[in-house]
Amino acid sequence: ASRAVDAAPGFVPGAIAAAETALAVGRNSAAAKIIERAWRHTPHPGLATAYRAAHEARDEVGQMKRLERLAALNPDHPESHLMLAAAALEVRLWGTARQHLVKAEGMQPGARTYRLLARLEEDEHGNTEAAHAWLIKASEAPSDPVWRCGQCGIQHASWSIACSSCGALDTLDWGAPVAGLEP
Repeated sequence: ASRAVDAAPGFVPGAIAAAETALAVGRNSAAAKIIERAWRHTPHPGLATAYRAAHEARDEVGQMKRLERLAALNPDHPESHLMLAAAALEVRLWGTARQHLVKAEGMQPGARTYRLLARLEEDEHGNTEAAHAWLIKASEAPSDPVWRCGQCGIQHASWSIACSSCGALDTLDWGAPVAGLEP
């Protein structure tokens, strides 16, 4: 995994594997550095999850600050704003969540953005009507990216070297799902 990260710092599966290995042996700082390097190239929700695990013992404010540091490495990517919005929702920082969701919506609106906006309306104001309106937009928005096989189009829950459906090697990539194909 470390060699994969050195060879291709933006290769998300390699960065996640290397970070998880570092975390497993208690090298949280090393894991964070691996993720930060990958985030510069390719922000991805899996990297954000691993980064949070590297700093899990921190308080909520500390966690938010760490995520802001990660987002600052690629501030113009929608994934940076979605990560910060989701974290802000967890700690009830409504204004911060809204600010990042508005930015993400302006860049690349997708179903996840609208689902988070629905959650914000529900959690902050208890406004189920507004939340429902956002959920309708989510259902009409472009689908969230998934791991999909470039050979057969089948979606996968996680990356692997071979497609479990057609057996093709090194064909899984992160992108919009192929219409009509289920995971």
